[in-house]
Amino acid sequence: MRKLTLFALGIVVGGAGVLLAMQQQYPNAPAEVVFENDQVVVQRLVQEAGKWTGEHSHAGNQVAVILTGGTTTFKEGGEETEQTNKAGDVLWVDAVTHDHKSDTDAEAILITIK
Repeated sequence: MRKLTLFALGIVVGGAGVLLAMQQQYPNAPAEVVFENDQVVVQRLVQEAGKWTGEHSHAGNQVAVILTGGTTTFKEGGEETEQTNKAGDVLWVDAVTHDHKSDTDAEAILITIK
């Protein structure tokens, strides 16, 4: 089922003809590339509790699938906001520059649209 969902996403994105993006980098958190084609980069992000990922920019919009829940603090433009998520939540992240940390060890699948 997950492969079908990613395939369908690729068709929609391919029809839109959007940005050229590269693999997303997080200065303080490892992100393993699990799949990449000319339309998306899929990564698994692992973040230690209480540590900021490091300020980063998304070259394209991103879908985040939360694997472990908790409260995440986002920092964007000098403003901090908190968001609580549970395993299985799916989030849309605009192409922005920001930083974030979680109150617990966190894992997510990140699908960055090129």
